[in-house]
Amino acid sequence: DKHFTDRKKQHVYDPKNDKYIGHRNLGEIHPGYELHRQTVARRATGRGEDPIVHVHRYTIVHKKTKDVAGEIDATAGKMDRKTGEHRPGTGKGLRIDWLGVHPDHSSKKVGKSLAVAAYKHLHGKGHSIKSDPRHSFGGAHVWDKLRKDPDVKDHVKYHDERDNKAVPAHKLDYGSIWQEHPSAQETTLVLHAKPRKKVVK
Repeated sequence: DKHFTDRKKQHVYDPKNDKYIGHRNLGEIHPGYELHRQTVARRATGRGEDPIVHVHRYTIVHKKTKDVAGEIDATAGKMDRKTGEHRPGTGKGLRIDWLGVHPDHSSKKVGKSLAVAAYKHLHGKGHSIKSDPRHSFGGAHVWDKLRKDPDVKDHVKYHDERDNKAVPAHKLDYGSIWQEHPSAQETTLVLHAKPRKKVVK
């Protein structure tokens, strides 16, 4: 598919500024599909950013055919639990920059559940995930599934910039997130990592 081919060309790293760290298979996310991660360490250009930014490309791969069924581009960094703000760097907070499921696979029964499964898999590995602010209908559908999913719904929060409050997203209806609040296009939703348990000494 042309769109997926073009996307691959966008992240060819510049040897002067970027360092290719490597490829890792993160395991099965759905029967017959696994998640792979490629990481590039990039020198930050923004003021106040960490000197190194990690850019991740996650590919959803069909185990049998090795076809790329979907892609997720994300920037690593630190995530503020109160505001949902993402600061690019080298932390476990992922800001989603692009998400796509190949039409050959989205037309099957698995459909967008592949993206949901990928997000849940990353969440299980300790990542916080902030949604792409440029929401497509498909992206909104994925987050709607996440906020209703019994495994993760308590961790999906809607951050409202106006009063700096985080609201559990499953307590809001679809319209109040995507239509009534224009700021939702910017603040978006965050799937927060589970709080770490403090070790009692």
